Amino acid sequence: MAPSISAWDRYLDKFSALADEVGAKWCYCIAPSKELIKPDLAPFKVSDQNGLVQFLNGSRHRSKFVCPIDELKLSSSVSYWGGDTHWSSVGAAIASRDVLRYFGVPHELEPYANIEMRMQGGDLGNKLMGAYKALYPHLSYKQPYKVKHTAYRKGGNTGQLSIMQSERPDVDGTLLVSGGSSFVYMERFLAPWFKTTYFLHGTGRMDPALMREIKPTHVMLQNNSRFMIVHPDKGEFCDVAKLIDVKKLVGSEPSGLKAYDRAVDKLRSVQAVG
Repeated sequence: MAPSISAWDRYLDKFSALADEVGAKWCYCIAPSKELIKPDLAPFKVSDQNGLVQFLNGSRHRSKFVCPIDELKLSSSVSYWGGDTHWSSVGAAIASRDVLRYFGVPHELEPYANIEMRMQGGDLGNKLMGAYKALYPHLSYKQPYKVKHTAYRKGGNTGQLSIMQSERPDVDGTLLVSGGSSFVYMERFLAPWFKTTYFLHGTGRMDPALMREIKPTHVMLQNNSRFMIVHPDKGEFCDVAKLIDVKKLVGSEPSGLKAYDRAVDKLRSVQAVG
């Protein structure tokens, strides 16, 4: 099923105007679903005119897309793996390198340097097949500087907020990401090259109040192509409170972002009444 190009374009029209308002460069990084990269593992024939191809070619915002699908296919033996639906750290590094190139951010990222093959289980393999393990291509990438990582509202995925502070003295800029689980593989390759990185688990959906408060220099929307059939609030912006599952709220430490903490406080009042 193809994503609604018109619904996404209506949303991206509004988002582009918001990015201009806060003075941020932006891109939309799309992780191809696994069957598009390794069709031999798919239980069905993959069409050459699949939904992702239609979206990449048909959207009026296609110049903003970062989706290195051709390179991911050429390197499919290491860019994706058999234990999960997500790309490997190598695939994530390929996409991260292209995002940094798109933004013109200097970096030292080499996606094919020091690849180690490890036998391990994956999230999907563990869920569906118990002790299933497969060779995982791990990019042994060591940063000379650490990134301080703090996560808020653990216990659920959608709506979770992470803040990363790079200790590299030669970087600046603020990156705001609204992404999905694929970004978790990317964060160690991107966060070192920005002074501060904010990650909202929002699968490409953005709360304008949060973006205006952060005032990022760079914004990356991120999603897996498989989930793009779910349109961002019918072409409209979202409210952070709609992303968070009130039943999964954990922890009480405030993030320091008023737009986010207000949403959590509102949900906590609902939780208390319930």
